[in-house]
Amino acid sequence: MNKHVILILLFFISFSFNAQENTSIENRRGQLFFKVGSDYRITPIYNGNKPKDNTLRTNIDSQSSGAAFFYGVEFFPGKNWSLNFNHSFHYTLFYLETFNGDPDDLGGEASVNQLFYDFHFYVNYYIKIFKESEVFVRVGKSMFNRNSNYTTNEAIYDDNGNFVIGISSQGNFNFSPYNLGLGYKKDRVEVLLGIYSTSNTQYLVSESFIIPYFNLAYTIGKM
Repeated sequence: MNKHVILILLFFISFSFNAQENTSIENRRGQLFFKVGSDYRITPIYNGNKPKDNTLRTNIDSQSSGAAFFYGVEFFPGKNWSLNFNHSFHYTLFYLETFNGDPDDLGGEASVNQLFYDFHFYVNYYIKIFKESEVFVRVGKSMFNRNSNYTTNEAIYDDNGNFVIGISSQGNFNFSPYNLGLGYKKDRVEVLLGIYSTSNTQYLVSESFIIPYFNLAYTIGKM
């Protein structure tokens, strides 16, 4: 799977460098552009403190924060607004694995990491403030933590300690937050402060779950 991501990135980057690279505000209507960049996700803010049942043990803060890298496309139906798709990936904590120690050691937990994928669909609306500078508002929807499927196994015993049955449960850490942000763009470079917000995650029985983030992106060229 990782090899496929690398091949896709190389294909799009090569294609974009050979494309006409006119990114001016006045000429972008009807054009499709290729972009790359990074999110830096800050420690989540959440209200709930009761873990959901049958969830693999993890650290919410570690799994949901840190850097993610992305590539994507931006299409301008009009001069001042665009439709966007980004595919991001981040190597992060998957789950915590308990291990037993020796007689002089109480044991502990080991971190198991995994490459997760995210998909982002959003609209940008631009307001020109200088010749080649703009501020913009972002509204969209994201799909987080794909490639996080897991299976847990539980043994059921009777009152005498005899094994009765084994139960397997499947789960994942998928969730789909709203994506809201305010940014600034100058020529090919853009910066944005935003939040991913949802009330439905696989982590907690919670009223809200918010991940603040900082985004840096660069428009490579027209496709």
